[in-house]
Amino acid sequence: MKHRMTLLLALLFSAVPACTPSARLRPPDDFAALEGQKDFVMRAANPDGVVIAVRREANKPAGSLKFWCGMLDAKLQKDGYRADGAARDVTTTTGVHGQAMHYQRVEHGRAYRYWVTVFVSGGRIWMVEAGGDAEKLNGATGGLVEQAMSSVFIG
Repeated sequence: MKHRMTLLLALLFSAVPACTPSARLRPPDDFAALEGQKDFVMRAANPDGVVIAVRREANKPAGSLKFWCGMLDAKLQKDGYRADGAARDVTTTTGVHGQAMHYQRVEHGRAYRYWVTVFVSGGRIWMVEAGGDAEKLNGATGGLVEQAMSSVFIG
C-alpha cells in the first residue's frame, strides 16, 4: 500500500509541470531558436537580426490588461520609443484577449521597430515581442512575424 501511495504521488507531481500555464508560437521558417534564454519562454532570430520572443512574468501587483499595457507604454515612451499606430485588440486561438502595440525608436540615426502583444492570463503576464532594424522588420518579413505573433498559443 505504501509503495502504491508513493507511486501515485510521484505520478501526480510529475504531471504538475504539464498543468503550468505555458505559451508557444511557431516562428517563421527563416528563424532559428536561440538557446539558453533564461528571461524568455522562447526566443528566435533570423539572419537579419530580427528577433521574436515570448516572455512570461508574474501578474504582481495583480493588474488588468489595461493596467499592464499602460505601464508598458509609459516605460517605452520614457525610453524613447514612439507609438507607431494605434494599439489594437487581439484574441488567441484559445480565447485569451490581449492588446498589440507597435513602436519605433531612432538610435544613432537608425530606425528600430519593437512590436509587443500583451496578454494577462492564469496569474501571469505574457508578452509576445518582436524587434529589429526597421528596414528588416518590414514587408514580407514583417508580415510573417505578425502572423507568427498572432498564432501564439497560451494554455
